[in-house]
Amino acid sequence: RTKRSERSILSEQPTSSRPFLDTPRESRSTVSQLETERSREQHHLRRSKAAAAAAAAATTSTPGGRSSSSNSKSRDVQGIVRAIRMDRERAEKERAQLKAIQDQLTRSCDELLRKWKSEREVLGRRQSRRRSLSKSKYLA
Repeated sequence: RTKRSERSILSEQPTSSRPFLDTPRESRSTVSQLETERSREQHHLRRSKAAAAAAAAATTSTPGGRSSSSNSKSRDVQGIVRAIRMDRERAEKERAQLKAIQDQLTRSCDELLRKWKSEREVLGRRQSRRRSLSKSKYLA
């Protein structure tokens, strides 16, 4: 009963509010990975835009030469630039680690597939030998 009522509730909802229920379980993780990747990229964009704006604000010349406020602005800009660089380096490290994991998984999958194929081949040979033996028994 509860399942039936849940189903009716779910079917009443528009599909846009429940996108995960329409996608198969395998693709859900890749979808969420892509979403996190996209949000990370947008975050980087926002930060770099903020850094560019801060840099532009710091480089505007004041009539009385460089004032102390512009000095602090340039210090802020340097901090932002440093933060962006560190974020980028961390993202590159993460990407490299993920690539290494992916390569390792690919290698182990290939190895398993090779083993499976060779075992299947051996079993096939045994099977055909059995068949030929049973045929010879009937003939003799």
